[in-house]
Amino acid sequence: MSSVSLAVLVNVQNCPCCGRPMRRPRHTLTGALVAPVDTSRLSDAELFRHYRRTAPVEDLRFFLRHARVSAELRGDGEALLAIGCRDTGGTLTRSEWYRRLTAFQDRWRRETADTPASSASDALAEAL
Repeated sequence: MSSVSLAVLVNVQNCPCCGRPMRRPRHTLTGALVAPVDTSRLSDAELFRHYRRTAPVEDLRFFLRHARVSAELRGDGEALLAIGCRDTGGTLTRSEWYRRLTAFQDRWRRETADTPASSASDALAEAL
């Protein structure tokens, strides 16, 4: 078992009714949180800078929210979110973030390629 999988197991508990894993709220440091931005008050240039700065993290959040992924792959994605991109207060450079995000998405593509064709097309349709 990898260290990423162990980190995910800490955040999971089982449903008392059906026994399926349930996510618990993640406890984060308040300093690691990025304050929400009211984008309605930003100029076009400021809005573009904001989206460019937050794009790496939002790309992965969107992917985890909408794509079907295995528990192990979801745990790896959430671990990558926890590490964070330096542009949004994390530790990874933007290029390292995208390198890891691309590797994560490649693993997801290989995972969905192993599933029957109808399931793969459903997963792709869900991701879009």
